[in-house]
Amino acid sequence: MLEEKKRKAELKMKQQKEKLALLEAQKDEQLKAQDEIARKRNAQAAARAKKEEEKLYAEAKKKALEKEQMTLVAEKKKNDLIKAKADTAVLLEQEKVKQRKIAANKANAERLWTSNDLTELRDEFNKFDTAQEGTVSGANVKVICETLGETLSPNMLQLLLSEMKQDNTTKQVAWVHFLNALVPKREAARRKGVGLLEKFGLKKAAAEKKKYDQIKAAEDKVRMEELEKVKQRKIAASKADAERLWTSNDLTELRDAFNNYDTAQEGTVSGANVKLICETLGETLNGTGLQLLLTAMKQDNTTKQVAWVHFLNALVPKRKAAIKKGIGLLEKMGLKKAAAEKKKKEQIKAAEDTVMEEAKKAALARDRASLVAKKKKQAEKEAIVKRNEEIKQRALEEKKKIELKKQEAEKKKEARVKKNATDARKREDEIKKKKANAVKNKAKEREEKKRQAEVRKKLKKQHLLLQDDMKARIVQEKSKGNFDIAKQLKIDLKNMVENQAKELKTPVRPAAGTGKSKAPGSGRKVYNPSK
Repeated sequence: MLEEKKRKAELKMKQQKEKLALLEAQKDEQLKAQDEIARKRNAQAAARAKKEEEKLYAEAKKKALEKEQMTLVAEKKKNDLIKAKADTAVLLEQEKVKQRKIAANKANAERLWTSNDLTELRDEFNKFDTAQEGTVSGANVKVICETLGETLSPNMLQLLLSEMKQDNTTKQVAWVHFLNALVPKREAARRKGVGLLEKFGLKKAAAEKKKYDQIKAAEDKVRMEELEKVKQRKIAASKADAERLWTSNDLTELRDAFNNYDTAQEGTVSGANVKLICETLGETLNGTGLQLLLTAMKQDNTTKQVAWVHFLNALVPKRKAAIKKGIGLLEKMGLKKAAAEKKKKEQIKAAEDTVMEEAKKAALARDRASLVAKKKKQAEKEAIVKRNEEIKQRALEEKKKIELKKQEAEKKKEARVKKNATDARKREDEIKKKKANAVKNKAKEREEKKRQAEVRKKLKKQHLLLQDDMKARIVQEKSKGNFDIAKQLKIDLKNMVENQAKELKTPVRPAAGTGKSKAPGSGRKVYNPSK
């Protein structure tokens, strides 16, 4: 009976497999047909793409020619800019040579003086050179010399200013000429012992005295630090000797109890706290015993504090007596050890009970898992039978779905062909419109750029005329001797040039009808020097 059922089940499975194979073959035929259609469609699309590519190639070739022309123009502009930069570099190099020559003259003049004399001269010179231009007036030269110890008569002052090459127009004396002219005055003052800068002797003596005082103070500080170190080493030695008299466990117990009352971490506790510490450690003290102990601990009469070292030394006899009697200072350690051993045994017993309980739970879990596995195996057999029935049902449903999909695919194909044709016509129309608009926009852009170039050219011409007018005014004011006005005009000219440069960088407003703005005019600003 079982073999008959098994044979029937195998026959059914074989029939289902044959049906599935037939469905797969039908699917393959459909896919081949779809691939053929797709191949034809791709061939048509490739032909259209090739045609479009040829058009794009022609347009790209035209753009390349235009780009080449623009490159030639840009190259010419670049060469002009390089030439302008080279001319500017030559002018800058000439200015650098001039500045190096001035710096060399200054260095040669300053080498004729000692560092102290030069510092004194520079400090006095800078008091009157408020503009930091490296010059002072002839009247200020007299004041500087008198400040430095050199008295000058009017004739001597005039002669000195001639040697300093005073400028006839500005009446100013430069730093280099000032130094060179004062060299003979300094040498004469050294020979006489009086005159220019001879007050430096007093400064030198004062400096030496200050240096001696600083050295003495430093030596005293080092000596006091050495005495303090010796004192600290003695204290550390006493502390080590006292701690060697105790075992490590006893010392730890004593230190912990001591630190509970030494809140300031100064290594001392009060006499009242000594009694509390001893009671904590197992030593009971009456009034007389406490007083004798504090005397042995060398309690300070003023602060009533007991140091850690004296605390240890005084408690050594107490500890020895407690060891002999078996009661007293620190003898509570035996009780602590017994309590710890008892606690350890209780923990071991509790751990063994936990292990036994977990073993029982594991055995129960294994039994439950075995029962679950049996039920799962039975459920799997039933699921196989059910799954075979479901496969049969799905095969029938799949056949119906394939027929429906085939019909839907035919409809979609027809709709897609119509839609692609419509989209292709729309794209061709859009491409034509875009090309026409691009040609118009490029023509407009070229006209607008040409117009803006003309506007900037006229604006630059106006700027140059304004600059020439300002330079002419500066020359005129200088010829009249109005140097302050000429200086202010130079500042105005500099500001004018900066503003004009900014104005040239500002974008020109588009002409009417070429942009979004509806405001009349070109939008440029013209610099007005009168404002």
